[in-house]
Amino acid sequence: MKKNYQRKERKSNHKFEVVRGQELLVRVPLPMAEVWAEMQAQVEELTGQAGLQILRAILENEVTHRVGPPHRPNPAAGCVRWGKQPGYVVFAGQKIPLERPRVRTREGQEVELESYGQLQQDGKLQRAVRERMVAGLSTRNYRRAVESVGGQVLVVALGIAEGGEKHVLGVWQGATENTTVVKGLLEDLVDRGLNRERRYLVVIDGSKALRAGVERVFGEQVEVQRCQIHKRRNVKEYLPENCQKDYDRRMRNAYAMNNYAAAKEALQKIFRQLERINPSAARSLEEGLEETLTVHRLGVGAVLRRKLATTNPIESCLSTVQRVARNVKRWREGDQPLRWTATGLLEAEKKFRRIKGYQEILLLKERLNPSRIQQKEVRTVEVA
Repeated sequence: MKKNYQRKERKSNHKFEVVRGQELLVRVPLPMAEVWAEMQAQVEELTGQAGLQILRAILENEVTHRVGPPHRPNPAAGCVRWGKQPGYVVFAGQKIPLERPRVRTREGQEVELESYGQLQQDGKLQRAVRERMVAGLSTRNYRRAVESVGGQVLVVALGIAEGGEKHVLGVWQGATENTTVVKGLLEDLVDRGLNRERRYLVVIDGSKALRAGVERVFGEQVEVQRCQIHKRRNVKEYLPENCQKDYDRRMRNAYAMNNYAAAKEALQKIFRQLERINPSAARSLEEGLEETLTVHRLGVGAVLRRKLATTNPIESCLSTVQRVARNVKRWREGDQPLRWTATGLLEAEKKFRRIKGYQEILLLKERLNPSRIQQKEVRTVEVA
């Protein structure tokens, strides 16, 4: 006898969500930053293994073409498989041990594999594999605006145009992060056409070398915005663990205020409280405090301000550089770090998008250079 059972509808536990009805697309709400921090080593190891699998497949493809599939040789082929032996290939600028297959003619003569010879040179096959590896992983590893590649420091300048487009302006190589390196990069930009008479907004991470280099090249003709995230991070490191979250939240709320005077007053109140708790943290907050509020003082809108108040736009580029160059272990030529950095930046440029709030950039430009706008209006009247 068939029994009729009652079925109860259960509420979703929100552990996953099926998107667009019956399509096989599942959105899993995970704390991605935490997941990546725990799995980074495993993911990088996995991508390295994937690269070796691609190289092995290239070699096996040529052997199969010459001889036939494994255990099913082509009787009409003039060659046979002859085991394997240790070898190497050149990938990402270094030699990688790889067991290579051997092929001999039916008379016993060794047959050289064309793909194996090409994989021992830095040629088209390696570039194809490297492009797959470069495009295979996307991360958000935020780092400083100055990065160490191959034991050397590379200083990168990123510009944002009126239309919100991001452009890599230059890369300068040095042994250490110092004022001379920064000054050399900025002077190179001036030599290439950057107008020194105009006022610019320069966003830096708070490094004294960066600040000094900007001042030497542009003097007073520049507005400097120090990264608010770096400021919060520096103050946080001075505080005991039980106070870190509270003061970081208060600083974040202060920087989120739209009014310059209100934001400055909130930060000064935090400074006075920190003086009683931890004088070192208070001095860290006080140092360069005014320059962390430059975008507030200039009246930049909330959306654009969130982009210009930090060095996140350039640090996302540098995370791509680190990812692209992560497998290079043996740095040889003097310009090799520079070439790998340029490769990473070109890869990052492919994914550049307009920054949010770019519609306000023209207004910011007018506030930075009001005299030039007035001169333009006068010339327009004279022509008319």
